[in-house]
Amino acid sequence: MSRSTWYSDDERSQGGFAVPPVKLWSGTQQLLSLLVIVLILQLTTGIGKWLWLSSDSLQNPLQWYRFVSYALAHSEFDVSHLLFNGLSIFYFGNAVETDLGGRRPFFVFCASSAAFSGLAWLVFQLLGNTPSTLIGASGIAYALTVAFATVDPHRIVMLFGLVPFRAWALALVVMVIALLNFLMGGEGRDGVAHMAHFGGGVFGYLAIRYRGRVDDWIDAVDRKRVAAARDREVELRTEVDRLLDKINRTGIGSLTKAERRTLETASKELQKRK
Repeated sequence: MSRSTWYSDDERSQGGFAVPPVKLWSGTQQLLSLLVIVLILQLTTGIGKWLWLSSDSLQNPLQWYRFVSYALAHSEFDVSHLLFNGLSIFYFGNAVETDLGGRRPFFVFCASSAAFSGLAWLVFQLLGNTPSTLIGASGIAYALTVAFATVDPHRIVMLFGLVPFRAWALALVVMVIALLNFLMGGEGRDGVAHMAHFGGGVFGYLAIRYRGRVDDWIDAVDRKRVAAARDREVELRTEVDRLLDKINRTGIGSLTKAERRTLETASKELQKRK
């Protein structure tokens, strides 16, 4: 969002400042704000234990929400954990969000990248039989970094505002580092989930590289859903018309209990579809 959008005409003329409603924020701004809010809640309420992903989360379907929620939590003892993830999301998020087409696909991308990187981490945790927990939006940050490079590989990125990198080169460097750290046995020992980082980057590439096929699949699903809804509406109207004809001929008292329930249910459902 450009700086000028934070001012109304009256406030600009008076030198005032206005923050737009949250619903007008970009998905990137909303996500960053949510991460800060969650960290505050962690520090004040201890909510973190309900968010993190653990080695046994896969075994309990009631815990599967943790494949996304863990990405909202960060270290309560190291502010750099949220700082570096937030900087990556801030730097690359808006561009990827614009390319994806807005907040909704951006949030789907972020949630999916979190789930993918969390699953990648969990698989290797189970293979190595090393119980642990996972928190942090690093998977999302890596996914956005690689997605940005896939969309615009030759864009110049200033690392720390000082060192210029081509986007593809930066993405390659961070992915190689993540993979090497994992292969050299750094996973867990240094407190960093390198496989989650690498998994997020892989997802970022695949999501952009094959999104055309995904879009086609989503369109096909939507068409089937619309067709099913249309068929259901025709079925309901046909049944309602039949019951109304019966009422006209023999009175409402002629309806069975089952037919009364059907008429009531169909009427409510049709009302909702208007």
